[in-house]
Amino acid sequence: MLHAMLFNGTQTIDLGIVDTSGGIGCTLGSSASALNDKGQVAGACTVGDGEHYVAFLWQSGVLKTLGTLGGAASGAAAINRKGHVVGDSERSDSFTHAYVYRNGRMRDLGVLEGDLNSTATGINDAGLIVGNSFGAGGSHAFIHQDGVNTRLPMISGAQSSSASDINNLGWVVGQAYGPKTNHGWVYDGNAVYDLNLLLTNADPRYTVKAARRIADNGHIAADVVDGQSGRTVGATLVPVK
Repeated sequence: MLHAMLFNGTQTIDLGIVDTSGGIGCTLGSSASALNDKGQVAGACTVGDGEHYVAFLWQSGVLKTLGTLGGAASGAAAINRKGHVVGDSERSDSFTHAYVYRNGRMRDLGVLEGDLNSTATGINDAGLIVGNSFGAGGSHAFIHQDGVNTRLPMISGAQSSSASDINNLGWVVGQAYGPKTNHGWVYDGNAVYDLNLLLTNADPRYTVKAARRIADNGHIAADVVDGQSGRTVGATLVPVK
């Protein structure tokens, strides 16, 4: 049985599977997916017969399951400093929608017009949320603000896109998908940029395939492909002032 763990700098803490807040009981295991600087952890644990999982929030030794949007399962992807959690959840109509959990309530964030499913992947301390909406045209990155989902622009040549993170400046990173290649991108609130076109002094055999995380100082964690070996490696992209 696998349990979510937290290392606080001095010791490893087993987050367990028991909901001590009176919510849905976890049964077989748990996994952690996000941590904020207050030590709050978001993740998911299996429930019932182990066929489904549900999102949880752990803080100060208490694991609380967050429920669902009416379906059987939910998952957590990110948490901000205020303890607001985002992820996705099944609904009673079997579709999956992005959600935000705050003030003790899980709220459906909906989808982009014409799409059926969505997921939320990041939230900053101001409450701006990024995620992806899915329909016949594939995946499209969006930003959620003041109850409205807005489609993010795509880099040249992309047919679809996905967002993976947002920082406290409102900058978003993700991956664009095209007929020939996938490229990582960054959105600064005004325009979207192909990260490969921003690189300086980089070996030309490397291609930034995806941007995974962005810090408030602009550092970006990315997947980079070696064009000679075909290997994908992790890299940190550092802004040049």
